[in-house]
Amino acid sequence: MSEAAKEEEEEEGEEAYPLFVPWNVRKTQLVQSFTTTGTIQMPSFVSVEVAKAGRGANTLKARLDSIDDGDNEVSMVRYNAREYVTKMTELNEELARAWNKEERVKALKMAIQCSKLLGDSSTPQFYPSLFVLVTEILDTFGRLVFERIKQKGLTPEGKAKTRVEDFWYDQLTFSAAPSPDCSS
Repeated sequence: MSEAAKEEEEEEGEEAYPLFVPWNVRKTQLVQSFTTTGTIQMPSFVSVEVAKAGRGANTLKARLDSIDDGDNEVSMVRYNAREYVTKMTELNEELARAWNKEERVKALKMAIQCSKLLGDSSTPQFYPSLFVLVTEILDTFGRLVFERIKQKGLTPEGKAKTRVEDFWYDQLTFSAAPSPDCSS
């Protein structure tokens, strides 16, 4: 689709839905509107334990154990609303950096721990902002996973693999390969 066609489609959408507000605008409005003057607690596992996930996880067992670690003892860190937004933005950037450095377990753990923040409703006036911040992190993680899966489905020439013949046995991991006793 050409740029002119995209712009025309956007203009038609604005005319058809005059009350529609793009998500980027709405997101900013929510974070600015739903704030608090008090402090907001964030479990320390979001900042401290996440860093441990990327270290020394060379085996599958170590990687799986690192995902489960850190749920027993959790201390709370207090932030004001501005610091909390800044911390969540930093976590989003750190997740992307970890993914780009091939630290997939660390990125997964960050996404899991951030999603657990949605269970905290101790500051109800700030919850809409918390929701926006956490969904931004989960959206980043989902986009990164989608792009990786999409890349795995391309041939070296950049075309989509559409036939079974385009996939080779050496592209499968041992755990993904069918067992010899499996019958079709």
